[in-house]
Amino acid sequence: MPACRRVALSILLAAAVLAGPAVHDIHATARQTLAFPVIRAQPGKQVGVDGVVEFGPALAISALAFSPDGATLAVGGYQEVLLWDLAQARLARRIGAGELDGMIHAVAFLDGGKALAVGDGSPGAKGAVKIFSTADGKRTATFGEPKGTVYCLAVSPDGTLLAAGSADTCLYVYDLKAGKPATTIDAHADWVLGAQFSADGKRLLTAGADRTMRVWEVGTWKMLLQYDQGDCVHAAVLGPDNDTVVGAVSGPTERGLVIGRVDADLKVAAQRKPRARLIGTGALMPLDIIWPGKGQNVFVPFNDGRIRAYQGASGRGVRTFDGHTDWVYAVAATDDGKRLASGGADGTVRLWDAEKGPMLATLVHLAPGSDGWLIMTPAGHFAASAPDALAWRAEGDAKPPDGLTDRYQKPDLVAKALTLAPEPEKPPPPKPPTPPPPKETPKPAPAKEAPKPPDKPTPPKEAPKPPDKTPPAKP
Repeated sequence: MPACRRVALSILLAAAVLAGPAVHDIHATARQTLAFPVIRAQPGKQVGVDGVVEFGPALAISALAFSPDGATLAVGGYQEVLLWDLAQARLARRIGAGELDGMIHAVAFLDGGKALAVGDGSPGAKGAVKIFSTADGKRTATFGEPKGTVYCLAVSPDGTLLAAGSADTCLYVYDLKAGKPATTIDAHADWVLGAQFSADGKRLLTAGADRTMRVWEVGTWKMLLQYDQGDCVHAAVLGPDNDTVVGAVSGPTERGLVIGRVDADLKVAAQRKPRARLIGTGALMPLDIIWPGKGQNVFVPFNDGRIRAYQGASGRGVRTFDGHTDWVYAVAATDDGKRLASGGADGTVRLWDAEKGPMLATLVHLAPGSDGWLIMTPAGHFAASAPDALAWRAEGDAKPPDGLTDRYQKPDLVAKALTLAPEPEKPPPPKPPTPPPPKETPKPAPAKEAPKPPDKPTPPKEAPKPPDKTPPAKP
């Protein structure tokens, strides 16, 4: 059995948790506990407190998709799909309960987000592509051609074509306007695990368990190029240049990213079979790959619980997203490439700032088939279906402070984190009112000028001395 089949089956095993007691005993950790640090301990000053949520059985997540406006996230579960309203920070709807079969591996939004395509199926049974209204959750169409589980869905850029890859080795292409099959391609010699249209809509790339990536011409459905790899290709993407191909390969003999150039490789295909360049990842197994919008980076989930970003053209590592506690099977990104979602074997969905790296929030479905949910941010703020979905636990024997639920249950702040909404600009503090000018104190009347003292009388001119009348002395 190919290694990638074993990986796919490991995903399906999680669904068997609901099958009966014998299987449940195998999954001893089916019910899980997540602890979120809320108050950091400060020795001698403050006791640390965690927000704690119990959930389960935790079923693996292997399908994710953002709506075109980025406001809704679709999460494939067991026999149902969850629609998370990120703008309102809540689980908005459960779709397909009682109408879907097995673990859901593929979801895709249609018609600007008004509809959702879901690929279902279980081992040994037929699969189908089912279309649901996102407004009311009602099924509006079913394409029942696949003879095996549907593992991938791809929508053409103009929204008119839907491609579905199946375990029966075929790729089914549907004309969404006409509501009927357009063609069926015998695409691979084994399971079809990945599919993507090029940005210009002229090419379709597929990935298979037969260790190949294949490029098809849209319309004629002629195979243009085949890349032979050393092991299973779990997924593959075409870059925004419509030329660069990057695949996620993992198995016993080859693990890593493979990079090809369609135009250049087409020129040599007549002489030899092209083989994409391998960027090895050692013991790490890449399990999916996406290339959002017009960005430069691809995002790849691994079996070590991390997602890594690489430059699509060169394969150079850019950053790592660390938060899951088990294998990560699926990733999705908003059309603008700013937010990333990931899901895997730990049963949680994590949202990330794709450009800077921090985790934005953790989304938890409390139990399969239930309406219970919780969203928690790294800052400790949470939104939940009920306030008691989150318990408080202080370190040691200490008692958590009172009022923590009121303090941290902040759906508005959670919604801002989920949508990367900027904090509202704080208005400048109001200027204090200008006090009225003080009443002008009347100026005192100028003092009457004291009368000037009379001018001193001008001294009279010195009177001439009288002539000396002293008689002359006698001789």
